[in-house]
Amino acid sequence: MTKHFFLLCLLALLANAQPRRPNIVFVLIDDLGYGDFSCTGNREVTTANIDRLAAEGTRFTQFTV
Repeated sequence: MTKHFFLLCLLALLANAQPRRPNIVFVLIDDLGYGDFSCTGNREVTTANIDRLAAEGTRFTQFTV
């Protein structure tokens, strides 16, 4: 009886499970260029948080302005 109850609860949880939605972060900056971050090659400044976001996420490097 306990096995059947456990399986019923498990099936109810799985039926109600929602797919994970992706986390999307748009970084909009007014007065910086592509080469102003250390993750894109700038050796004069350190942008640790932006570098971590770039390393863990997806970077779009082909674009038209």
